Amino acid sequence: MERAEIGSRVKLDALAGILADGRFKTRHEATGRPSKNPPRSSAEEARIWNVHERALSGMPIYGYLATRADVTAVETRMSLHRAYGSARVVLRPEARSCSTVFFGDSRWPTSHDEGAPAPIDGPYELAWMPDLGPPTDRRSVDEGYFDEVVELQIIGGVHISDIEVVVFDLDPPCSITDALRCRELKWDVNPLPSMSDEQRARFVADELSGV
Repeated sequence: MERAEIGSRVKLDALAGILADGRFKTRHEATGRPSKNPPRSSAEEARIWNVHERALSGMPIYGYLATRADVTAVETRMSLHRAYGSARVVLRPEARSCSTVFFGDSRWPTSHDEGAPAPIDGPYELAWMPDLGPPTDRRSVDEGYFDEVVELQIIGGVHISDIEVVVFDLDPPCSITDALRCRELKWDVNPLPSMSDEQRARFVADELSGV
């Protein structure tokens, strides 16, 4: 996993907010990023991640581990785009020191004391659910199905200064690229893998509201 990078996917609307605010806002903050899962209370989140209950900005920002090439399985990449957005915010290597990983969705295991995230450079068995089979059977971080994505948890806040590059699945709108230039942030486009006609027909692209 040494070639994999710390990244969090966001929708274009969320990225516009991050660039305006100068930082990611957690799901527990009043104007933070909404969660697709039922939210845990700040008290429960604080217990799991060893963060003070009132330190809402220090709660985890979730992402996934992949190389700069990103996930190459077309169905998985489409699912990531639809669920989380078209902008992959890649963080500087220093973010590894405040990030942990779980091999799959951590929500159920962490809420029921059946698993725990582990340091990126020293994962242990609690970060791997037994029903996934032995870790040696796992494919690379850039392969696999949606539920095989390696989940990241970045603790302690993510700021503009932590961003190395923003990589888009599609050409971003001008308002986004203008905001990136104002923040002096680099950006690139890593096109989605080729889709079949059937896949293309059911694909819903992430778009910026009001554009």
